[in-house]
Amino acid sequence: MYGVVVWGVDTRALILEGGGVDVDGIRSWVTLATSSMEQGFRPILVCDSAIAIGLARMKTLQTVRSPVLSLAAMALGQTAIGTLWESMFAQSGQMCAQVLLNQDDLKIDHRKSGIRATLQTLLDMGVIPIISENELSALPPSPLASVDFLVQAIQQVVGADRTTVAQG
Repeated sequence: MYGVVVWGVDTRALILEGGGVDVDGIRSWVTLATSSMEQGFRPILVCDSAIAIGLARMKTLQTVRSPVLSLAAMALGQTAIGTLWESMFAQSGQMCAQVLLNQDDLKIDHRKSGIRATLQTLLDMGVIPIISENELSALPPSPLASVDFLVQAIQQVVGADRTTVAQG
């Protein structure tokens, strides 16, 4: 058997001052996750909103934004961050899988059971789940957008041995 660790990644910490994505920061998370696998743990990465990455890609780092702009930024950011995770894990010979959740997934028993089974299968296969909120289905904004909240929810679903939230 293996231990499960859940790490929360504040994606705002992955934005460089000029608005680009901190590739070295992502590489550090990949190194941490793969080394934990070598130590007998199965990591789960929980990322907060991809909106910050989408806004950085759009070069629209405004403080006031509309819900529609936020959702468009999330869609753009989700693709960018997913591609980066995938390519960086592949370089280290490790597979990862994106899991998007909404509030109902963690409230409704049969959905929660499905999430638990999916995560357990991925972990058993040695695949690193990368979890974030499916923000397109989260209007009005949900508490899942908080990386702290989502880390605790995932910890409860999978019965993780350790959880950590890294802030930028």
